[in-house]
Amino acid sequence: MLEKAYHHLIASLNPEKLTINFFKKNALKHDLFDVLAIGKASIPMAGGFSQIYPVSRGLIVSPYMASVPENFELCLSSHPDIGERSLFCAKKVVNFLKESNNKMLVLLSGGGSALIEIPLDFLTIDEVRCVNRLLLRSGIPIEEVNFMRIHLSRIKGGGLSKFISGPSECFVLCDVLNNRIDRVSSAPFYRIERDYNVFFDKADRFGLWNCIPRSKRGFFETGCSIEGVSIPHTIMASNRDCVDFFSDFFMSDGLFFKKEYDFVFKDVEVEAEKMFNIAKELNCGQGFVAGGEAVVNVKGNGIGGRTTELGLRFIKRFVIRKFEMDMEFLFATTDGVDGNSGCAGVYVSRDTFRRICRNESVDSIDSYLLNSNSASFFKKYDCLITTGPTYNNLLDVYAFFVFQKPC
Repeated sequence: MLEKAYHHLIASLNPEKLTINFFKKNALKHDLFDVLAIGKASIPMAGGFSQIYPVSRGLIVSPYMASVPENFELCLSSHPDIGERSLFCAKKVVNFLKESNNKMLVLLSGGGSALIEIPLDFLTIDEVRCVNRLLLRSGIPIEEVNFMRIHLSRIKGGGLSKFISGPSECFVLCDVLNNRIDRVSSAPFYRIERDYNVFFDKADRFGLWNCIPRSKRGFFETGCSIEGVSIPHTIMASNRDCVDFFSDFFMSDGLFFKKEYDFVFKDVEVEAEKMFNIAKELNCGQGFVAGGEAVVNVKGNGIGGRTTELGLRFIKRFVIRKFEMDMEFLFATTDGVDGNSGCAGVYVSRDTFRRICRNESVDSIDSYLLNSNSASFFKKYDCLITTGPTYNNLLDVYAFFVFQKPC
């Protein structure tokens, strides 16, 4: 039941469809555009826009290789690592912006933080890459990761906007909680005031000086203000649309689903306990759906991601308390990529849920968690959802449904 709803969601909230529908409802006044598309959803967003409006010239920066619309050039970059391709593509973007003679329209989605980068003059791309890797493994929310990235960059936090000379506008598929457009792809066209006192505090806490020589701290302290302004930003869709879709899908069949926006954002251990407490209070025939993105402090070299890790910690609660319920659950990303697992997430049917609760022990589950190997656990029960990259990038959905309460 939940798996069917998930696949309908991915098909219905396809970035190309979202872009087409948005611009059909929100007509633009200019006749000709230069279009820059950056992020995981950049190719279908550009494809959708070009079906509505003529594009004089376009540039797409994406981690995926695919065909692109007429008059567009594809710059293939790296993700989630920042590297030489990030630098190369960023320079292409700068030249593209400088050479524009038409209204500049930016289509922005998540993933751009890694796809384009020009470090501050005294930093190397290798130092930025090292910091990026450390931050992604630290278990902190993506908003905080992007805050740190902005302070290392010449083009993040509004830095790219200074290269636009004419009218411009940015349209966003938002992959950040609470619809924070100032954190999507580290806000290349939205000016952020940098606070290096806060940055230094976090750098000490996260051990970033292991990546950047302390001798360079003085360069930060002299002030690294970046010129630029915020261009107008409009959110086309966000994780809240995913939650609404999931809830409405079942409401149309008369099923009750409680929903929560921006609900999951803390460490997976905290969120698993929160989810368990909600599940045990649901009545028969009731469900719950929430949006967000949990954080994981990666501990080992296993196979997994944030949704499979949360799923395993969630089901562990039932095993610990010997609390058997007739239920199913689905925790999945919308972009089809959950960590290094090669899957989109996990779906546990009611029969499989019962089998796991009866067959597994706390020790057996912990052996997977200790090595961040949650996807391997669910693989043996054939619970992994595999879609491949969906080009959708609207955070995650978490849902469960109770068929029958325990006696």
